[in-house]
Amino acid sequence: MIAYRFAQWYPEVVKYVIVIATPYAPKLDKYVDLTERVKQFPQLGYQLQFVGSDVKNAVQTREDYIQFFRAFFGGRSQSGRQLMVPQSGLALDLLKEPIGASPLVDDMEVEYYADQYRKNGIDKPLNWYRNRLANFKEEKDLPTKVQQPTLFVLAAKDDILTRDLAAGIGRYIPNLIRREVSTSHWALWQAPQQINDYMEEWLNHVVFAGRSSL
Repeated sequence: MIAYRFAQWYPEVVKYVIVIATPYAPKLDKYVDLTERVKQFPQLGYQLQFVGSDVKNAVQTREDYIQFFRAFFGGRSQSGRQLMVPQSGLALDLLKEPIGASPLVDDMEVEYYADQYRKNGIDKPLNWYRNRLANFKEEKDLPTKVQQPTLFVLAAKDDILTRDLAAGIGRYIPNLIRREVSTSHWALWQAPQQINDYMEEWLNHVVFAGRSSL
């Protein structure tokens, strides 16, 4: 979302756009609060948890942070329960119980995330989800479309940023090329080579097309 908006705010700086997994969302003509948004797209229900204080209260110690990121990145409970559910959020009550290793990142990476986020607290990054009204007001004068040539790669198995959210983005991005990978939300970790190949193809045919090479 930030990449798209940055391109709209600063077209003199941003000439091309590449976004992985996150579909473009045009500015709204009328404000829709988060509760109504979740009724429309139930897979965004986790955001209702994130705007509250439950996560901040549950994630305090270094071990809490490690458990949080294990769960966030796909680790499961001893019974095999999925701990991050889009419709409801994280199963915070299970953070004190053993959580299996993430299938995406190793323990060293999990600990790095935990230590970095712990420096300023888990609550501050969640302000992104609390800022909807301010963003709506600020974006009123933005153009509806993204005019820069854009590569969008859909994560076909993403259970949050689902295919239906990306269905009509071509109406708002005239110079759009779409590709997709058969991954969940964490496409850059799950299909790095395929995404790199898409980007290389797009760069060669769109960004560098017609330019002389040394």
